[in-house]
Amino acid sequence: MIRFFIKGSLFLCINLVLILGVLIFLSHRTASQDFTNSTTRSNLFFIKENDQYDWLILGTSHAEVFSREGQHDLLENQLKRQIINLSEGGGGGGLLNQLIYTRYFFEKENKADTIIYFIDPFVFYNTKLDENPYIYEHEPLDWVFFKINIEEKIQRSCLINYLTSKAKPFWWHLKPIPERLSTKSLSSIDTLALKKRLEILYPNGIDINTYKKKKTIFLKWIDLALEKTQSIVFIIPPTLYAQNLPKHETLLNLLEELKREKGIAYYDFSDAVMNPRYYHDHDHLNPEGMNFFIKNYWENSLISPQIRE
Repeated sequence: MIRFFIKGSLFLCINLVLILGVLIFLSHRTASQDFTNSTTRSNLFFIKENDQYDWLILGTSHAEVFSREGQHDLLENQLKRQIINLSEGGGGGGLLNQLIYTRYFFEKENKADTIIYFIDPFVFYNTKLDENPYIYEHEPLDWVFFKINIEEKIQRSCLINYLTSKAKPFWWHLKPIPERLSTKSLSSIDTLALKKRLEILYPNGIDINTYKKKKTIFLKWIDLALEKTQSIVFIIPPTLYAQNLPKHETLLNLLEELKREKGIAYYDFSDAVMNPRYYHDHDHLNPEGMNFFIKNYWENSLISPQIRE
């Protein structure tokens, strides 16, 4: 009986090692393609080692749009900065999620002079942004990344799917996304669509205990960022629902406190772009809108703007 148990355990271990070896091989084969900040929803594909950047950009999909679908090169050329954008859309971009990517970036011995964080009020109340089990499906297997996730106590379901997703057919056929710019724009504001969007952004409502937990993660990220970079800039991004976003004032008060105590700059651009034609939906700028925002805000060195559209 004991011999049978030993043989069975050995057989299981060998098979697990073989399966893991195959997954690692497939992951490396996929990662060996020429992915860039513009052509993938992954971050690990283009994070290298010992690289130097002017700006590291973080946040939700409101920051991600500036680099996806061919936008990243335009962003760098227009701002004349070397930029890496680790923001996360597609149901990600939570405070814990961005802490993990920031840690990984710096543990790979990379450097960034300034971190520009597009911060939204809802990330302090939306638990799904850090608990989405599919958030790492597009990331290759990486031990350092896996270790950081364990240390930061990410949801177990996220790690399980991170591993098992490498055995799914979509992963074997993953290719760089073609660099194409969307031309879609809104003609008007749909109040019903705005209401539905807010329900998605605040699925848990306004829960003070969630806010306290997220704030703790946020302050931990700040300590890391201040240790690793010369400066931090927070931006509240433009959206068409700026006037209706719950807890906007709470975020402003927190950023003002950080400015006073730690000298961290922030800019509230939430209502800076209110013309629907600059958006492809109610909270994501289209290429024309991004160009307008970059030209009138970033090219002015993030000085509080006078222009309103």
